Amino acid sequence: MARRNKPKREEHVPLELNRTMGSRRVETRRGEGYIVQDIPAANAQKEYSCPGCVIPISIGMAHVVAWREEGFFGEEAALRDRRHWHIPCWKSGR
Repeated sequence: MARRNKPKREEHVPLELNRTMGSRRVETRRGEGYIVQDIPAANAQKEYSCPGCVIPISIGMAHVVAWREEGFFGEEAALRDRRHWHIPCWKSGR
């Protein structure tokens, strides 16, 4: 009778949500609060134009998304007006 090898069970590694989804934080710019979320390279699925330098953020490039914490027309409008930035452009405050 032939012997069947069972596959080894791999140890469960917990998922790091901040790393996969990007971490959110609040930053203040020119007296206004902005919600800023990191977008890891693995999650960058579309191309965007950076408002700081107008150079495209290519697919697979880590970047940040920022929107006003309190929009004039509510949270939904602020979220709809979010923008994708190169990390250096956001940090420099362009």
